[in-house]
Amino acid sequence: MFLDRMTETQKRCFLNLANRVILADWLVPPDEETMLMDLARELGSTVTVDAKSLWGKVDLSPFHGQAVRNLLVFELYLVAEADDTICRGEAMVIDEVARDLEISPENQEMLRALAHEQHVVDRARLDRKDQADRRNGLLSDLGFPI
Repeated sequence: MFLDRMTETQKRCFLNLANRVILADWLVPPDEETMLMDLARELGSTVTVDAKSLWGKVDLSPFHGQAVRNLLVFELYLVAEADDTICRGEAMVIDEVARDLEISPENQEMLRALAHEQHVVDRARLDRKDQADRRNGLLSDLGFPI
């Protein structure tokens, strides 16, 4: 959502953490797979994740300033929401990042709530598009000009 405001180094770190969040429950359902592909597309092909760095300590020093730190945690919550639920493992990854970034529990909860609201809005938008596509397909099948 706001990833274009990140530097290349921040994007690489974010993508590493996003993969960590998605892999936290050892399942990658279709919604999360789609989320990863969307993130890769949004971040650009120059941003990649080194598999060895997925499980080591993440250098969060590129995220200086409270706004960009909040942005990182907000975006990680959006990733975790991809399959409509935040599992315990995903929450633990995000909790560790928020703690390392010195984000207060109150701000972290606000970021989680905002990300959930954004996810609901995004999901509703996709549902409406799917409904419109289905309706247009049926109308076309019936010979209506679309």
